[in-house]
Amino acid sequence: MRNKTCFILLLVIIFFDCTSTEINKQELTLLYDSPAQLWEETLPLGNGRIGMMPDGGVASEKIVLNDITIW
Repeated sequence: MRNKTCFILLLVIIFFDCTSTEINKQELTLLYDSPAQLWEETLPLGNGRIGMMPDGGVASEKIVLNDITIW
């Protein structure tokens, strides 16, 4: 009985701790004024095996793809 009560209390504490945190979405947003001009300015996206480097162009966008099996 005591273990069940401790477990329920722990779940309640974890639930309220997770719901009480407020993350400012402005802090998690990446904003850029213009597309990348050089390859080094692009944003790398991927998981380590396959990846891409989009330049962020609006009218036309160039995306460089990479796959580990190519190497």
